[in-house]
Amino acid sequence: MQHRWATRLPIPGSDDGHWGGILNDFLEVEHNADGTLKTAVKSINTKTPTNGAVTLAASDVGAITQATAGRAVHRRRQAGHCSEQPIHR
Repeated sequence: MQHRWATRLPIPGSDDGHWGGILNDFLEVEHNADGTLKTAVKSINTKTPTNGAVTLAASDVGAITQATAGRAVHRRRQAGHCSEQPIHR
């Protein structure tokens, strides 16, 4: 039985003479030898890739929307916690 250590990225200031091998081991986890992604990825945040791409909405990664941020700034201004002027586009 062959054991394989978990892959990792090389450590700056360390791993002298081994950077290439460590980096290649790390990249080979999710990449084919030609640099393309392996097709083992089934989903990302419950989204299924289409032609190797996944489109995520702000809510998929826990980000707030511009409207939510605007409401929060408005409430802070009303409460006297924020004196900055809004940015107009």
